[in-house]
Amino acid sequence: MWDPSWQDGTGSLPDQLAHELRHRIARGSISSGSLLPSERALAAQAGVSRTTVGLAIDLLEAGGWCTRRARSRAIVCLPDIHEQGLAPRPASNAAFDPFSALVAAPAALLEDAVERARSRLTPHLLGDGRLLGGLAELRAGIADRLTADGLATTREQVIITNGAMGALSAMLDATRGPVLVEDPTYHVALRLLASRSRRVVAWGRGPSWDVDALHGVLRREKPSVAYLIPDFHNPTGALAGNPERDALAGLERRVPLIVIDETLRELDLRDGDRNLDRPAMPRHLAELLPDAVTIGGFSKIVWSGLRIGWVRAPQRAQRESLRRFTDVQPVPVFEQLIATELLPHLDEIIATRTGRLRVQRDALLAGLRGHGLQVVTPPGGLVAWVDLGAPVADELVARLAPHGVLAAPGREFGSAHRHARFLRVPFTSDVGVLAQATERIAGELEVVRRRKA
Repeated sequence: MWDPSWQDGTGSLPDQLAHELRHRIARGSISSGSLLPSERALAAQAGVSRTTVGLAIDLLEAGGWCTRRARSRAIVCLPDIHEQGLAPRPASNAAFDPFSALVAAPAALLEDAVERARSRLTPHLLGDGRLLGGLAELRAGIADRLTADGLATTREQVIITNGAMGALSAMLDATRGPVLVEDPTYHVALRLLASRSRRVVAWGRGPSWDVDALHGVLRREKPSVAYLIPDFHNPTGALAGNPERDALAGLERRVPLIVIDETLRELDLRDGDRNLDRPAMPRHLAELLPDAVTIGGFSKIVWSGLRIGWVRAPQRAQRESLRRFTDVQPVPVFEQLIATELLPHLDEIIATRTGRLRVQRDALLAGLRGHGLQVVTPPGGLVAWVDLGAPVADELVARLAPHGVLAAPGREFGSAHRHARFLRVPFTSDVGVLAQATERIAGELEVVRRRKA
């Protein structure tokens, strides 16, 4: 028997059962291509009637989550990518840009959200359109999601910003001094630091955090800010475990400001046991660092064009700095209304997106490994960190560009001498585009290797 809590949602019993089955398919607990249990077996497992199961399967089939023929059991599948609107470009487009891990909108849900937001816009037209700190309803919704995920948060602690990097930008503007970053790290964060002439203190990152090395860096450099990505790190995809996080407890006593980037936390692609859910996510790092600032946003999970970011700032002084920033660079109220309308659908969007991303990730890795390239399976996020075996990334990128494959060399993500053998390749495009890009990468890499021999 299933845990009866699946019936705690809203809607009719068939709607709730269909939602639960979609959730299990997207998370990998029920694998694409397998047969759904018979209606009799599903009814027994879920504790409902066969009629309810039949109606739920009808809903799954209508949404593209399974197919069936007369008198046969349903075959599990993932919805067509073009109907779902989750690929940033169609497979027929020759250009593949791994430099930007773009995600396209869940078209139907976003269009509906836009219409509902438009109907709520009129009262805001009577003012100047600026909401200090952000729309109260949106802030409350984000606070509720964080609290439900284990990080107790109040609406007052949440500030809405122009994207997650807008949040980081605001925090950098409020500080001075060296900034500690993982090496490698997110290239956009490095650009923000360079634009402000901030000195970067590199903390080397491998498959896990080297906390002993961190303490050495802190003693030598005494950074004023630390920027950390514990959840599906960009670009390596690494997920810091609870022991690693525990080792950072008390870090705020050594670094005045810690910024935790959680923009990818909800893109968990780990495969669970076929009969069990995947392992639980590690606790939020901010649970161990109570003074740390946490940033996130909608662009990585909903749509790259929805530039809604947020900051969880536990200290009043932090919030005052952020409010001054948002007063100068206000977030469009219409976009905030759209994001508010999407909040009730985020779990559905995330489940669909992660299901599709898992398929695309596995296809990309199979193609790369088929050509002898080394790549660790990223447990989540949007990108793979590909080891080329030699420091040839820059030359390879130059050869790929004329063919429309605008790749991202490792040097863009940190110390050039450490990452010249790596290429960052997102798997946000559909399988057809990824296959074309993989063949081109492998072919041009072989040319580069022969020239170096």
